[in-house]
Amino acid sequence: MELTKPVGNNYTDVDLLANVNKDIWEIDSKNLLVQEECLLGNGAFANVFKGVLKGKAPLLVVNNSLKLVIESERDGHYEVAFKKLPPHADEQNRLDFFTEIEFMKRLGHHPHVVSILGCVSNPYDPMIVVEYCEKGDLLKFLRMHKDHIIINKVEKCNLNHGSCFRIKDLVSIAWQIVDGMAYLSSKKFIHRDLAARNVLLTKSLTAKISDFGLCRCMDSSLYTAKGGRLPIKWMSIEALKFYEFSIKSDVWSYGVLLFEIFSLGDIPYPTVQQMELLDHLLKGNRLPQPQKCPNEIYEIMKTCWDENPQNRPDFNDIRTNITDLLNMDDESYGYLNLECDDSRKITTFTLQCMTDSSCEHEECTDKVTKIHDETICKKLHKVIREKFGEEQASEMRKVFSEFFPTEIISGSP
Repeated sequence: MELTKPVGNNYTDVDLLANVNKDIWEIDSKNLLVQEECLLGNGAFANVFKGVLKGKAPLLVVNNSLKLVIESERDGHYEVAFKKLPPHADEQNRLDFFTEIEFMKRLGHHPHVVSILGCVSNPYDPMIVVEYCEKGDLLKFLRMHKDHIIINKVEKCNLNHGSCFRIKDLVSIAWQIVDGMAYLSSKKFIHRDLAARNVLLTKSLTAKISDFGLCRCMDSSLYTAKGGRLPIKWMSIEALKFYEFSIKSDVWSYGVLLFEIFSLGDIPYPTVQQMELLDHLLKGNRLPQPQKCPNEIYEIMKTCWDENPQNRPDFNDIRTNITDLLNMDDESYGYLNLECDDSRKITTFTLQCMTDSSCEHEECTDKVTKIHDETICKKLHKVIREKFGEEQASEMRKVFSEFFPTEIISGSP
C-alpha cells in the first residue's frame, strides 16, 4: 500500500507555529505520513487512520529513561495511528480534542494503556499520534473468534490457521485491562467509557485501554457530568441516576466489560431499553453468567455491580484476584465448570455435601449418577482431596463408590 502525502500545513501564522514548535510533544509534519485511505475507525467526534512516523517519537524524548518497544518499528519508522477531527467538527469538538491531547500528555506510559507518541497542535487540523494496535478493538476480535474457544483439555482446534484460544487466554486479557485501570486510578483518572470497543489489541495480543475522550481527572472522589453522550449500558446505578462518576463507577463498567469478554462480544441487556435500564437495575437485576465464564470470574462481576459504590472492590483488589486465577497450577483450570450445566451443578453440590457422608438428598444422588466423563471424575476427586484431605477423600470414595468408576476413584488422578 502506497503512502499518501505528508501532513500538510495550509496556514502561515508564523507566531502560532513558533509557539506550537516549542512543545516537546510536537511532531514535525515532515516526519508524518498519513494513509488516509486506511481508515481504522470512525465515530461522531473523530476519525482514526493508519500511518507512519519517521524518527524518534516525542514520548521517548519526554521519558528518556523509558525503553519502549513499539512492535511496529521497522528501520526507524513506526506504524502508528492518527486520531483526527472530522471535517464537520464544531468549536466544542475542537476544544474537547485539545483537552484529550493534554490529558494524554499527562497520562504517561503504561504497557496496558495506549500511549500518545506525539501530536500535531495545528488548531485547524490537530492530530493525536498513538501506538498502532494491529488486531484492532477487542469487541470485534471477540466476535470474530466467538467459535474459536477451546473449553476443555481434550478439545482440539479444528481451524487450519490455529487461531483458537483457551478460557485462560480470556482471563489473561481481563487481567491486562484491570492492570491498566489500576494504573489510571492511581493517577486519579476516571475513564467513564470503559468497554470492549475501547480496548485495543496489539499483534502479540497485548490489551491496551484507549479512547480517553470522556476521561476526567478527579479533583474529589466524584465527578458530576454536565451533559454529552454517555455509554448507558456500561454505566453504574449512581451514574444513571445522578450522573456521578468515580473510580467505583469505572469498576462497574469493568464488570460489564468482563461480561463482554466471556460472552465473546454479546450486547449487554439486549432486551432492555436504555430508558428502562435504571429501573431494571434498581430491581436487583444484573447481567447473567455467560456460558463460558468461570464461576470465579462471575463472582468478581457481581461484586463490581454492587448498588453501593463503597462495597465494590477497587482495581487493585480485582487485579489480585485475577492474578491468583492465572497463577493456579492446574492447567485445566476452568474446564470442569465449563463442560456442561450438569457438571457445574455437580461441583457445587459436591463441595456442599462432601463433609456430610449421611447426605441423602434425592437431588444430589440424581446429579451424581450423571457423572460419567473420566476427566470430570478425576478432576472432582482431586478437588475432594485438596479441599478436605486424604482421609475425608477416602470416606467419600466409600460413599460414592457405586457412582464413580472404580478404576478412577480408587487411584490418584
